[in-house]
Amino acid sequence: MLAVVLVVIFVISNLIGDPVALMLPTEATAAQREELAESLGLTGSWWDRLGAYLERVASGTFGQSLWQDVPAMQLVLGRLPVTFYLAGVAFLISVPTAVLMGSIAAFKPRSLIDRFVNVSSLGGVSTVDFWAGLMLIMIFSVGLGWTRTGGFGPGLAYVILPALTLSFRAIGRIAQLTRSAMLDEYSKPYVRMARAKGMPEHRIFFHALKNAAIPVVTLSGDEFNHLLNGAIVVEVVFAWPGIGLLLLQAIERRDLFLIEATIAVIAVLAIVVNLIVDLLYTSLNPKISYR
Repeated sequence: MLAVVLVVIFVISNLIGDPVALMLPTEATAAQREELAESLGLTGSWWDRLGAYLERVASGTFGQSLWQDVPAMQLVLGRLPVTFYLAGVAFLISVPTAVLMGSIAAFKPRSLIDRFVNVSSLGGVSTVDFWAGLMLIMIFSVGLGWTRTGGFGPGLAYVILPALTLSFRAIGRIAQLTRSAMLDEYSKPYVRMARAKGMPEHRIFFHALKNAAIPVVTLSGDEFNHLLNGAIVVEVVFAWPGIGLLLLQAIERRDLFLIEATIAVIAVLAIVVNLIVDLLYTSLNPKISYR
C-alpha cells in the first residue's frame, strides 16, 4: 500500500502538469526554469525523474525544502508530535463520550434520551469544522475569555477548542454506530437468557459492549485517521502548528518536496492505525486469530 501511495504521489506531482512551472512565477524565464529543473532532478524522461524521486525517498529526506532549505522530512517529523497531541486529546474526548451516549440510547430505545442522542449525533456529523471552530472561538475565547483564540502552548487553554472542534464528527458517527450495535446485541438470545437467570444489568451491559466492540473499534480507527488527516482546516482556524497547517503552507509556497514528504507521512500513519485496529480484533473476539 505504501509503495502504491508513493507511486501515486510521483504520478500526480510529476506527470500531471509541470512541477517546475508550478514552483516558479509565471514571469520566470526559460533559463530559470531549466536551472531549477536541473537542480531538483526534474529533467530528462519520466524514468529519469522517477529514479531521482526514488533516490530522495530512499534517503529518507525527500529532498531539501525549497521554503526553509532543510530536509523536507525533518520539517514534517518536527510537526508530527503537535498533530498527535491534538488528535490524541480529540480522540480521548470523542470515543468515551460517543460510546457512553450510544450505550445509554440503546439501553432505553425510543425514550427521550434516545431521541436526544440521535439528534445530537446527527448534528455532530453535519457540523462543518471551520464554522464550529469560529463559533467556539467567539463564545469561549472572545466572549468569555476562558481559552486562547489560537496557537500552541502548554495547558488546556490552547488545545481544548481545536480538540472539541475535531470531536464533533467523531462523536456523532461513533455514537450512532454504538447505539445500533448495542441494540443488535440486546436483541440476541444470550441477553434474554442472562436476564432470565437474574444476572445484574451492569454485567449484561459489559458483555454486550464487548461483543459490539469490533465495529466500534473499526470506526474509531477510521475516525483517528480523520483526526490526523482531516485536521488541516482546524489547524488553520486555530493556527495550530501541525502537519495539516504545514501541508497548506507547503502548497501555498509551491514546495513540491515538502508536499510529497507530508503526504507520505500521512499515508504511513493511516496504514499503521489500520494495522493496530486489525490486531485489536484478536483480543476482542476469540474466534479471530493471526492464523
